[in-house]
Amino acid sequence: MHVDKLAMYKIQEKGRPETAVWLINAMTIISNDDTADIPFYGSSTGTTKVHILLQDSEIYLQDVSLNTPISHNNHRVNHRVQIHHGDVIKIGNTSYQILNGQANQASMVSATSYQPIAKDPKHWQLQAIDGEIKGRSFKLGTQTVIGRDADSNICIPNEQLSRRHVQLIVTGGKVLLQDLNSTNGTFINGKRVEHRILDENDELRVGRITFKLVPPKLEPSNNSNEQKTMITAAVPKVQVKLANNPQANLSTTQKSWVTKPTSVGNREDDSIDIILAKHMRTKKLALSLFVASIAGLSGLAYWLFA
Repeated sequence: MHVDKLAMYKIQEKGRPETAVWLINAMTIISNDDTADIPFYGSSTGTTKVHILLQDSEIYLQDVSLNTPISHNNHRVNHRVQIHHGDVIKIGNTSYQILNGQANQASMVSATSYQPIAKDPKHWQLQAIDGEIKGRSFKLGTQTVIGRDADSNICIPNEQLSRRHVQLIVTGGKVLLQDLNSTNGTFINGKRVEHRILDENDELRVGRITFKLVPPKLEPSNNSNEQKTMITAAVPKVQVKLANNPQANLSTTQKSWVTKPTSVGNREDDSIDIILAKHMRTKKLALSLFVASIAGLSGLAYWLFA
């Protein structure tokens, strides 16, 4: 039996939130045999088997093996006992803590409603958009395994998932999916697949849980060829008396030019240097004409009086 209203309970090794497993089934088994939803690796004199039960809006601990010492909030137990948010269970030398996300209203709203998540600049992410863990998001590493085995990178103790259900591999900016011979299959956008290269916003379904694939945030282009360059030249104030108009004074202040890759010297207005250059070219031209005329007159005089 599946209990929807208690999907927010989770169990984790005390002080290690990365080991958290959501208790989304009516019964979750912690054991050192092949029936385990959460494998127990601590010391034991035989088969260790502990049941976490969800019944009538309450959560219970039940030891069914009696081979390993079990305590609840530092009190030894060997029978069924009710447990609450924050309680600590110790099995052998391993301590677990029970947490209920509904203890914090903000956490409950976040985890039970689908809201688009902010894109991470480096990592692909999976966001649960349907199912018991709706609203949660997971960053993908180079290799990410989803399954109900506690060693999975994303551990979901749901009877519809295989122990190692599906693997996602991030390489070359792509996400490759490989079904790991799961019993109930892996579905992309409603189609059962064994392997596939995924696209942005593809929907991945395993069991009753559907994830959306969220790509990394693209960094802005840093191509210098596409950027405009602003150059500001500081020019001191200068007064220039033009040769042909001694009374005309030219006063200049700081000028700026905007250059573009395809337009060299695209200036906003003429600078004092440009005006001086034009004036010097005019003087040189006038001097050349004057020298040419003198030379012409000299030649004419020589021809007339020679």
